[in-house]
Amino acid sequence: MSVWRGEEIKMTKYRKKPVLIEAWIWDESKETFDKIGCEFSGYSGKKNNLLLMFNLRIKINNGSMRVDRGDYIIKDEKGEFSVCKPDIFKSTYDEDL
Repeated sequence: MSVWRGEEIKMTKYRKKPVLIEAWIWDESKETFDKIGCEFSGYSGKKNNLLLMFNLRIKINNGSMRVDRGDYIIKDEKGEFSVCKPDIFKSTYDEDL
């Protein structure tokens, strides 16, 4: 127990609420690029050849995030996008069957 302003504070455990998301593994392919539907803010590679895209950046609500090959691009229940590294994604999410 902790004390704050002379009162004991009881520690309480919380569980994250389950949410359903959509996610794509970025594989640098045109097919994945076409499926995602988020705004892209830039990439390296050949501008006229989407098959040679790498160092992708996607727009998020407070700027942009870099997406590396193998990263997950997540669309949450509010329709907002984010990027997640594979190890964190696998420890946080289970496939909804």
